[in-house]
Amino acid sequence: MKCLLALAALFAMVPAMPAAELVVRDLELSLSVLPVGFNYTVTSPTVSGSGNDAFTSGTEVSFGGRYALARPGDSLGLVFGAGLISDVWTYGTSGSLVANGVRASAGLGWAITDNWTLLVEPGFRYGLSTFNLPSSTTGPDYSATGSFSGYEARVSALWQVSQGLLVEGHGGWLSVQHSSTSDNIDQTIDLSGLYIGIGVVWRWSSAPPRIE
Repeated sequence: MKCLLALAALFAMVPAMPAAELVVRDLELSLSVLPVGFNYTVTSPTVSGSGNDAFTSGTEVSFGGRYALARPGDSLGLVFGAGLISDVWTYGTSGSLVANGVRASAGLGWAITDNWTLLVEPGFRYGLSTFNLPSSTTGPDYSATGSFSGYEARVSALWQVSQGLLVEGHGGWLSVQHSSTSDNIDQTIDLSGLYIGIGVVWRWSSAPPRIE
């Protein structure tokens, strides 16, 4: 009991560390490695079929911004984001699925310290896509255009390297559906899985919210 009282007195003598304030006013350029496994459905006037396959690789380049809404002194707050995405999946030697669109997110941010920030960001994406297959012994070349939509759940950790400059690591789960039509052939590709990435962030202001 005396030891417990001594420890309590010791901790009471240590001044409490002030909580970091959440400030997110960012522009970000990032690169991600995307999931490659997919399910597909093909429907035409004469035949239909479905199955599963995998792309050779998948990458994403994105550029966008984030902004946090937090009260002065709060380390937690809402974080909203929006940006442009460009995705490329390769298939075999020269096949590809190319998708360009927009991404929007709304989640929570936590300023762990003055240099570390953690973000949890559910997001939605939408855009246009093009699927290309070269000619082969089994058939002629094939190209189809259409649209895609999907959702994701991302966790990001940001570390402030210097004033205004941060680096980011992120990972999460992505689910996206690509639908296209060409020559009376309807095609759907469903992709889902884990993804990871890195980014460079410019924080144009680190000033905490003002008390009005």
